[in-house]
Amino acid sequence: DWLPPSFHGQLSTMLLLSSSDSLSQINELGAQNKPLLFAMLRSFLAFFSCYSELSFLSAIQDVISPTMAHWTAICSLTAAGNFHASQAFLPSSSVMILWRLSVANQLRDNHASSIFWGLVAVLAVGWPFCAVLFLSTGFWAVWKASGLGDSPPKKFQFGSVMQVLLRTALHAVFIQALV
Repeated sequence: DWLPPSFHGQLSTMLLLSSSDSLSQINELGAQNKPLLFAMLRSFLAFFSCYSELSFLSAIQDVISPTMAHWTAICSLTAAGNFHASQAFLPSSSVMILWRLSVANQLRDNHASSIFWGLVAVLAVGWPFCAVLFLSTGFWAVWKASGLGDSPPKKFQFGSVMQVLLRTALHAVFIQALV
């Protein structure tokens, strides 16, 4: 893995520090100072964007090749729109972040997480036409579950396909209830 070993520990520490007590302190501070709250929100979005990009590049390195991951990182580094959009409080930026997480999970053959991030993007962000981005994810998950995408192809597995579709429906209901 090309990520520094301390990165995972730092990420865990940051997530633990964002406990309910510290969130209530941030809420109280934000009620008094709206620009500070907005800056903190943008900082969180920038951090989440960095995490999604590192996850995406790591998946490319693991599944495709390290060279392709390096070229993707260079292209991403030189993309001014990607840099400016990473911390923007816009639906398109949130969808970009969630799309990278979805694709990273899809590359690692973790189809349930991939579909979950796609559902979060469509249902929680409130940008329904971004669902077109995630159609290929759904079709790929169904194709792999059917057994026809294996080498050599297996007999069609209806039960596995129904399991993927049912899990997707349950995730959608759960996310919609949270939003």
